[in-house]
Amino acid sequence: MLLIMESDTREDFKVNGNLTVVANENVTDFGDGSIEVEGTIYSDRLRANTIGGPVTLQDIAYINGSFTVPEVSTPSNPVATKHTFYVDTTGKFKSVNNSGIVSVYHPATTKGDLQVHNGNVLVRLPVGSDGDILVADSAESTGVKWDNTIVNTTSNSDAGTSNTVTITGNTTTTTTIIIERPYGSYTTSVYPHIKNGGSCNIFCAKSLPNTVGNFVRINNNVSIVNSGSITGTWPVYTDVQLYKTHNEANGDYVVYNRKTIDLTVTLATTTPIEFNIVTTGVFLYSVMFDSISGPCATFYCCKNSPSLNSGVITRIISAPGLNNCNLNITWPLNDGLFLSKTTSSDYPGSYIIIDNFKNTNSTVSITLTGTSTTLVPTNTFPNYDKKSFFVSIKSSVSGSPNAIFSVSKNIYTTNANITYTGCPGITTLEQLNLTWNANNLLYLNKTGTNYNGVYDLVFTRLN
Repeated sequence: MLLIMESDTREDFKVNGNLTVVANENVTDFGDGSIEVEGTIYSDRLRANTIGGPVTLQDIAYINGSFTVPEVSTPSNPVATKHTFYVDTTGKFKSVNNSGIVSVYHPATTKGDLQVHNGNVLVRLPVGSDGDILVADSAESTGVKWDNTIVNTTSNSDAGTSNTVTITGNTTTTTTIIIERPYGSYTTSVYPHIKNGGSCNIFCAKSLPNTVGNFVRINNNVSIVNSGSITGTWPVYTDVQLYKTHNEANGDYVVYNRKTIDLTVTLATTTPIEFNIVTTGVFLYSVMFDSISGPCATFYCCKNSPSLNSGVITRIISAPGLNNCNLNITWPLNDGLFLSKTTSSDYPGSYIIIDNFKNTNSTVSITLTGTSTTLVPTNTFPNYDKKSFFVSIKSSVSGSPNAIFSVSKNIYTTNANITYTGCPGITTLEQLNLTWNANNLLYLNKTGTNYNGVYDLVFTRLN
C-alpha cells in the first residue's frame, strides 16, 4: 500500500489502533516499510512491536526498556546549555558540552581505581601501591594523591596510659618502672595520690639500649616537708624508672604517658619528609627510630599563621645516634610539618611519631574577650590541687595567639608551676596566660585586647 497525503493546509492524520507499515515487493517504487518524518514524533509510550523488533533512531535501538547505541568518536559540540551523550570507541560513557569539555562517567579502568573530580569533570585516579594512603594535596590536579611516606599505624582511640604506681624509699635502689622500653623518647606527667608528695613533668630519651637515658624534668614541685623531688632514671639495658629523693610521702603516685604509635615516616637521607600537612596548629611530638637503636627526640611545635617562615619549634630533649645523627622538625612557609635527620647514610628507615595530644579524653572550648580571665569549665577541670598535665590552646581566629602549657601542682595551698611555649598574636603580639593559683581553679586570659573569640583547649589525660 502506498499512502500519500498532500495538502496546501495543515491536516491531521489520525490512526485509531495499530499502524503497520511493511515493505512492498517493489521496494524501489513503493518503499521498504520505513516511516520518514521531517518533523517530530510525539509518543506517550515507545515500545517494541509484537514480534520483538526495536524502534531504531539512526542506529540507536530502544527495546524492552533498554537502549543500544553504537560506539562513536567525539561528536561535534552541541549548542549552548545542551549536552551530547555518547559511547566512545573504548566503550566509555561520555558527554560533551558546547565548550568541548568532555565528561567521563566511568573513568576507572583498573581494579582499585578511584573516580575524583578535578574541578571540571570526573577523572580517573589510578590505584596506589600497597601501603599507600590517600592524602589531600592542593598542588595535584585532582586535589588528592597517594602517599607512601606517611602511614597511619593505629585506628584506636587510646588516649595514653594513666596508672597508679607505688614509690617508696629515697634512692635509685628503690625505683618504680613506668615505661617498659629499652630506648625511645617519651613524655610523662607525675603527681601524688598521697599527702606531701612531689609532682612534675618529665621528658626522657635514649637512642641505644647500652647507654644511660637522658632526662629533662620541668614544673618540679618538691615534697612539702623535706623539699625532696620526684626524678627519673633509665639505666643500660632496662626500662624507664622513677624514684624519690626523700624518705617522706611513700605511697601511690599517678603517672601518665602515651606510647601509642600514631604515624610512621620513612627517612632515607637528610631530605625532609612531610608528615603532617596542616599549616598551623599546636603539637607535642615524640619521635624515635623504629629499631633497636637510633636517634630520638621530643618537640614542641606551635604556629599560628601559614605566612610565618617557621613556627616556634623546640627540641626539648634528644638522644642522637651514631655520628651524632639527630632529628629535626621544620615548618616552612605555607607548608606542613617536615621530619629529617642530620646525617645522610645513618639510620635510613622507619621513624615512629607519637602525637601526645591525640585522642585525649579532655577537651573544652572557652570564649576570651579582652584581657578578662575566663574560668576553665569545672566539668572538665574541677581540681584545686594534685595534677600534672600538658594543655594545647589555639583558636580559629586568624592570627590569634596559641600555646602549649606544661603544668604541675602538688598541693592546693601553692600556685601551680607553669611553663609556656607558643606564638603571640601576629600583629599585636598578645600572648595566652594560664593561671592556677593557690586555693583556686584554672583560668585563661589574653594579655591584650585583640583576637577575641573561641579558644580550644586540649589536655593530656587528666584522670
